This record gives sequence, structure tokens and C-alpha cells, in this order.
Amino acid sequence: MSNSFSGDTPQDLAARILIAVARFRHSKPSKNRHSESQFSASQALLLRRIEEEGETTAASLAKSEHVSQQAIAQSLAELKKEGLVETRRDPNDERKAPIGLTASGKHALTNYLTPHTKWLGRRIEHWFGPKSLKDVELAIKVLEKLSSLEDLEEVN
Repeated sequence: MSNSFSGDTPQDLAARILIAVARFRHSKPSKNRHSESQFSASQALLLRRIEEEGETTAASLAKSEHVSQQAIAQSLAELKKEGLVETRRDPNDERKAPIGLTASGKHALTNYLTPHTKWLGRRIEHWFGPKSLKDVELAIKVLEKLSSLEDLEEVN
């Protein structure tokens, strides 16, 4: 990453981010190209979110993933059918049904992520090296921040 300003407008930078992310999403490890995976990349993201948050609700997942509760319910139904997530009733509030990963869900997520993290880790190491890891970390923080921001139209 260069520290010099390129002169791009925020919209130009947004376009560059979207193109880079799209290209990145299409570059995957050549081996294990989801052939052994029983779920999609979006479902893997959902499993990872549940892992990070611990027990959570469908409403919380929908909000954090910026999708409708209906879309989350559909994904969760598929994951539940596969035995990767489970729900239970909250004894203090019968309306709530906290969602958590099963042991199978944790195992499947690890199996899905391991080849991808190894592949990406090798790329980061090769292209950036130890001296530039702080730049990579900063880029990740920027992307995480951008992906967690609420819709700006709500603010304006």
C-alpha cells in the first residue's frame, strides 16, 4: 500500500474497492473449490458471524449482515437441516430462540476456512512480507469499518 494520495474521489475509491473485492471473490484456492463444502460462501460468513457472536438471534444476524430477516431465516433453515446450527428457547423470553453453532457446525466451518486462510496467508506473505503487514492490517480495518457502517441514507 502506498502512503501517497492518488487524487481519486470517494466515488472513484468506492469503485476501486468494489472491483477489487469482486476480483478477490473470484480468486479462490485451486484445490477444494467448495467441492467438499456443504454450504455456500454466504452461509460460511453466517456461520462465522455466529461463531464470533456466540449465541445470537436471527434479528441480530440480519442486522449485522445487512439482509432481511426472511433471507436469514432461509439460510438458517438450511444450516439447521444440515445440523450445523441449533436453536433453543430462552427460558426468560419465550419469543426469543437463540441460535448457536453445533459441534458439526464448528468442524465444518474450520474445514471450510482452513484451505482458504492458508492460501490467502501465503499470498499475503509472498506479496507483502513482514514489513508491510501493518499496511495489510490497516486495509482490513478499513474494509471492516466500511462493511459495518449503517446505510448513509438513514443519516442524511
